[in-house]
Amino acid sequence: MKTILKYIFILYFLIFSYQPVFACKCELIDDIKSEFKSTDVVVHGKVISKEHVAFTSTLNKKGLKKINSKNVLDKDKREILKNPDILKIEMEILYIYKGKRLKKSIFIYTSRHSAACGYKDFKVGQEYLVYLSKDCYFGFNHKKANLDASSYNGYWTNICTRTKQFSLEEDKELKKLTN
Repeated sequence: MKTILKYIFILYFLIFSYQPVFACKCELIDDIKSEFKSTDVVVHGKVISKEHVAFTSTLNKKGLKKINSKNVLDKDKREILKNPDILKIEMEILYIYKGKRLKKSIFIYTSRHSAACGYKDFKVGQEYLVYLSKDCYFGFNHKKANLDASSYNGYWTNICTRTKQFSLEEDKELKKLTN
């Protein structure tokens, strides 16, 4: 009898505690040329600062207006977007391989969770080769809000790109692609 009750409890727990789980899945591109072509911006930069922020802080006025529309996301989902789940990196630009009209420093966003493909290895004072997009790579709620590149304040990267610590070898390859 105890065994049956135990199985009923486990079954009840599994059925009623179900929550979707999201995990990072990358189709790694090991080809610099392909990644270079498919990326909006590629830079060599040095990390100036690093902090955890809410997803909503990555949005400009247009983006905030979209997610705050009553018919797009329910109140609970809008509240989730206020959690500090985003890593905000301020980066000094040392070299631009691809991209236009970049300032001396830019803001880069990524998830702070590797399960959501966040690139968590940024360290203040370190140099990186960063592959960036104006479109957000993170989350599922922003997709429902129909956000696009014009909704964000900065650039996005993740572990599925070639973003990595500065490498002289890759720097040479990228410079060949810019000529």
